[in-house]
Amino acid sequence: MAQSATLAMGAGGARARLRIETRASHAALDALPVALALARGEADRATYLRALQATASVFGRLEAAAREALPEGNAFAARWPARAPCLRADIAALGGAEWGVEAMPAACDSAPQALGWLYVLEGSLLGGQAIRRRLIETGRWWSLQPLSFHALPKDTAAARWGATLALLDAHVASARELACAAVAARDAFDAFIKAFARDGDAIDR
Repeated sequence: MAQSATLAMGAGGARARLRIETRASHAALDALPVALALARGEADRATYLRALQATASVFGRLEAAAREALPEGNAFAARWPARAPCLRADIAALGGAEWGVEAMPAACDSAPQALGWLYVLEGSLLGGQAIRRRLIETGRWWSLQPLSFHALPKDTAAARWGATLALLDAHVASARELACAAVAARDAFDAFIKAFARDGDAIDR
């Protein structure tokens, strides 16, 4: 996997540095029309389905690869179930079909790379809490039921995120490891950006 120049860890450790390194990519994803509709609670059934399809075209493959390469004997994967099956179930419940898999970053070959991907994936589950809250506030959530991907309990999402940060703190310690994790996290964001920017009507489902 290609790496950027080594990065200084700085105050706050790997988690703080990854937040800085991915800030621009995160903002670019949040500015896309489908993401804005979710954030504002304005997504109708078709838009919500498209968001799930875009997410699934990246999430499942990254999640599986990252979980296989996690350190500590993959205790994280043993405790916290994969979320990709929930995406697939929601897409089917809304009468949709999965899109083809979006072009992925290189295969996962190190713990820091796996943790960079996990940082983005598990962070998106925290973001899902805000999406559900806004959809409830605008009254659109109930018309989309039954759903499971964005219905992850708040405490569970927080606990998963805490476990992710603990892994980062334990296994991304050097400047080289941080650089690898940062590149992986940006690659993951880029894959989601490409998926959310696709023209759903032009995709062969």
